[in-house]
Amino acid sequence: MHKTIIYLFFVFIIAFISSLNTGCDKGLDQSSIDSINKYTNLINQYPQDPFYYVTRGDIYFVNQEYLSAAQDYDAALNIDPFNLEALRKLAVTYERMDKYAESLKEYNNLIALYPAADDYINRGLLHEKYKNLPMAIADYDRAIALNPENINYYMIRGNALDKAGNYQRSSQDYSEVIKRQPNNLGAILNRGNAFYNGGNFRGAVVDFEKVILLDPSYEGDLKEKLQVARINAQKQ
Repeated sequence: MHKTIIYLFFVFIIAFISSLNTGCDKGLDQSSIDSINKYTNLINQYPQDPFYYVTRGDIYFVNQEYLSAAQDYDAALNIDPFNLEALRKLAVTYERMDKYAESLKEYNNLIALYPAADDYINRGLLHEKYKNLPMAIADYDRAIALNPENINYYMIRGNALDKAGNYQRSSQDYSEVIKRQPNNLGAILNRGNAFYNGGNFRGAVVDFEKVILLDPSYEGDLKEKLQVARINAQKQ
């Protein structure tokens, strides 16, 4: 089977995830145990410093000990309720634990304190994961309003709109990406599919042909759909 482009932008807590080794296997190795003991001692010495709770929580998180991580982030927030880092990390930890309501609550608290574009995106991705597309799209709208220069946001919203069957708006978002990156294969392919599903067969033909031109390996995957689009385009 030929590769199929699926643009999943893992914007989800970019600063957090990129700073952690998310590839660790579940279970604590000796190095992690030593680090936890180190920060436990520091917590005992400085019980009102949220930094040590957050740092120990990070160690638990990378070892997939999510309950312990959540407890530490929550402890940091009990000391400093305005700690954005702890709020953000607690939200993603609850998401990893499949606790939608708890994760959503922390995103709501975070955005209420400081409405940042990435956090709207991350809350939208949470909504989308749990099949709440209208709420997800509303959050992507807010993110784009705050930062209209981030083309990844348009791709994310375009994909959500496509899932919702709003092919006109999704094709507009893909067009925004293509305007800035004319050879963005994923955006061209996705827009072609949006055109096709929305009945714009002429647009679909143009995009599918461009995809094949950029990457001939898609010719087999798109052959049947392109043929149907060409037939219907002649009627438009």
